[in-house]
Amino acid sequence: MKFELVLRGFDGSTDETDDLVIWVGSNLSSQDFEIWLIARNLLLADRSGVVIEWSVIPDSFEQDFQVPDEGVQLEARIRELVDISTMTEREFRALQAETERRELVTAKGEDTPENDARLVVLSDLLDKAPWCINMDDGTIVLKTAVTS
Repeated sequence: MKFELVLRGFDGSTDETDDLVIWVGSNLSSQDFEIWLIARNLLLADRSGVVIEWSVIPDSFEQDFQVPDEGVQLEARIRELVDISTMTEREFRALQAETERRELVTAKGEDTPENDARLVVLSDLLDKAPWCINMDDGTIVLKTAVTS
């Protein structure tokens, strides 16, 4: 199957944002592909993630990536295209929750190379995010509010 991913910031009224549409080939079913996107916090229920829309496209379309084989490269490209400064609080919360789950796996001694690699990606995303956790009260705030 092939899928079209529409990323945050795409504007169909102009060609200037056409690079925010990515075509992906996959041996995953539609349902499994959606689960794959959700598992990486690329697609969130309220469309506040970096993928705002996805759909099945004809097999005749050329693909930019093959999932899951090129999943790491696809995610890196998506994160490169979508300015991290536009990250929503909901997306930050989802990434933070995923980090906590994966750190718990590591603490239990059940980590895998895939888990370790994902933690590196998550750490980088959270470090670059415009959000942070206020250590005084545990709330999530914009970094600019803490540094000003």
